[in-house]
Amino acid sequence: MAGNVFDWGAKEVANLLEGPDHFGFLEAKNKLQQRPWLIDGLDLWLQRLTSGPPHKNAVIFVDNSGLDFVVGIVPMARELLRRGTSVSYG
Repeated sequence: MAGNVFDWGAKEVANLLEGPDHFGFLEAKNKLQQRPWLIDGLDLWLQRLTSGPPHKNAVIFVDNSGLDFVVGIVPMARELLRRGTSVSYG
């Protein structure tokens, strides 16, 4: 999730990264609201994903972030497919 902080546009990200203040992944992660969130089903979802029955279907919405897609979405989709889940994307 911290990677989404960088999804503001290339020019703004370049200015942050090249500016006088170091702003990297850890700084972005520290700006996120801490758990528990208002609606927080992450623990139950992770439990089912790792040891429960496979989900029947999954729909993944992909934005225009290339790196997020490669290091986040592709591995997650592969794991869901490996478990027998039907995966659709948009």
